[in-house]
Amino acid sequence: MNGSSPVAEISETSKTRKGTGLARTTPPLKLQASITRLKLCLLERFIANPAQTRHEVRVKLGVLNALAAEVIALTVFLCEDLLQLRPTLITSSSNPAAVRFFAIAVKLPMELQMILCHRAVGSMKQNILRKDSEAAFKSLARILLLLDLQSE
Repeated sequence: MNGSSPVAEISETSKTRKGTGLARTTPPLKLQASITRLKLCLLERFIANPAQTRHEVRVKLGVLNALAAEVIALTVFLCEDLLQLRPTLITSSSNPAAVRFFAIAVKLPMELQMILCHRAVGSMKQNILRKDSEAAFKSLARILLLLDLQSE
């Protein structure tokens, strides 16, 4: 190893393989070693700080946008009275922080709701993308329709 990071080695290896026209099913030995080192590094970081490592992986995978969109969908459905927080849920909830969060969120304007939803999932963004929000609204509507059909 020439002192470069495992990620740099992976990039170098993939660059040298481009344009050869050869398709390999197993990566070269140097690449396998780099991947193994990355996995070990990730595992060590997870053992040291699981919450921070999960957050970093979610950021890298782009999952936070979808999570924020799901939270905003719930908030909008609560605002439009398509969902309701039952009084019994408010007083005897196993997650009082979530109940308080939604009780506060429904009183805010939409712009602040979006920011609040991003902060709730650990994102520093301010707006929720249309593609993420549409998917979240459709998913929540589908779930509510299925629940409504089952209750009949």
